[in-house]
Amino acid sequence: MTSTHNENPFPITGKIPARLFCDREVELSQLKKACAGGANVTLISLRRMGKTVLIDQLFERLPKRSYTTYKIDALATQSLSDLCTIVAGAIARIEIARGRKALEGLMKLLSRVRASLTIDPNTQVPSIEFGIGAGNDPQYTLFELFSELDKQKTRVVFAIDEIQQIAHYPGELAEAHLRTVTSQMRNITFIFAGSDRTLMSSMFNDRARPFYHSTEIMTIDPIPRSVYAEFIVEQFTSTGRKISLDLAGQIYDLVRGHTFYVQAVCRRVWDQYTDAYVTMHDITQALYDITSQQVAEYHGYRNLMSSHQWKLFVAIGKDGAVVSPTGRDFIEQNRLGLGGTV
Repeated sequence: MTSTHNENPFPITGKIPARLFCDREVELSQLKKACAGGANVTLISLRRMGKTVLIDQLFERLPKRSYTTYKIDALATQSLSDLCTIVAGAIARIEIARGRKALEGLMKLLSRVRASLTIDPNTQVPSIEFGIGAGNDPQYTLFELFSELDKQKTRVVFAIDEIQQIAHYPGELAEAHLRTVTSQMRNITFIFAGSDRTLMSSMFNDRARPFYHSTEIMTIDPIPRSVYAEFIVEQFTSTGRKISLDLAGQIYDLVRGHTFYVQAVCRRVWDQYTDAYVTMHDITQALYDITSQQVAEYHGYRNLMSSHQWKLFVAIGKDGAVVSPTGRDFIEQNRLGLGGTV
């Protein structure tokens, strides 16, 4: 059935409505089971593969009468103290929305951890500031904050996006502190999500690190080609536009199924739609327009690289997916010189 609205059905920012969300049913089912069973989960994916949107969709589908959900992004944090601040902020936003009684409980909690709450009168966005005093160390603060959530009557799901950032905190105990605190919670399911696959794998699979084998690990791979192609066709059709299944599949292939870029190309093609059917020319034009917007950024990369690094960069771009950039065939084919210099 054709939609009567003119909303572009391929959003690339913000929360995505369920009707515009493609698949991930298997992943959602696994996450729901983990939440119900109290198992902590680690989500690992490339950047912009859709892990954050997946968490949003999970939260939308969990019954509100049974679950309370929180999500923070740790990417901009530089220390456990920073992490405490955004955890407290996430709690404050939920508690403020619940009304006066919940707000009173929040103020008591903040008092225990020597923090103060201010609310912007225009935006109603809460701001948390921590004081300095004996006993107010980050591990204690995190324990108090999560312990308060642990007392809730509903099951709590707390997602920490870009969790690998804690590996960059000063000192060597940040991971151990967070592991110690989270392991003591009985009513909270933690979802640890990250986009640095190498670092995430080390954090959760290296037996020498605190989070070793402490969670169920899920890798977020590209959505299957056939599923995504059918979804693309459906979204075009529902808004009065037409694209063939073959061309939808070619969009997928051009960006190797990477969720953000599939969405970005489809969004641009949809915006530029003029004919009865989308053509390959429309797709090529959309790709050209998208890459043209990044020219300045690409020049910046060029200026930061040596000539040999740039040559390797170009060779990888021409070949597409390169499994072994130090392999003999790849080096000889692209005339990159001696293998030891690659």
